[in-house]
Amino acid sequence: MKHGEEDGEHIGYKLGLREKWYEVPSIWTPQAFMLRRIGEYPKIVINDVEATSTGTFHRLLFHDKGLREQIVFLLYSSPALLSFELEGRVFGGGALEILPGDLVNIIVPELTVNDLDFSQLIIELDGKFRENESIEDIVLWVDGVIANYAILSKMDFATSFEIWKVCKHRRTGK
Repeated sequence: MKHGEEDGEHIGYKLGLREKWYEVPSIWTPQAFMLRRIGEYPKIVINDVEATSTGTFHRLLFHDKGLREQIVFLLYSSPALLSFELEGRVFGGGALEILPGDLVNIIVPELTVNDLDFSQLIIELDGKFRENESIEDIVLWVDGVIANYAILSKMDFATSFEIWKVCKHRRTGK
């Protein structure tokens, strides 16, 4: 602490606001992380290792921890990704920023039955990302998996997919 004060570390704007400048505020273990700035699509990571983070990531908690895998999986559906595009703020270079207040407005498809094995589906989703499958192919796969279990029609999924692609391509220039 004394060494930091000798170097003037404690007088910076954010550190100067803290009562104890040397303590990192708000340390808690989230159930998942999501990057604040989105390039082509949101990057969401389930936190099975009980890691913590500062403000670089949104730290996510779910009202029902048992729904964690289901919600993360559904966030890669076309209706959810379209709502990210509509709720976020666009910055230079096509980056999309999602603020904590925006997250409550993200829409995920409602399912009529809940007998899908989302733990297994998350493993498959992770594999698709690790194999660098295109986000469009991943979204079509997610939509296909849930379409028969959702309140939305297959036409609703197809329409939201096409609108999401237009919004994403307009924003990113791709």
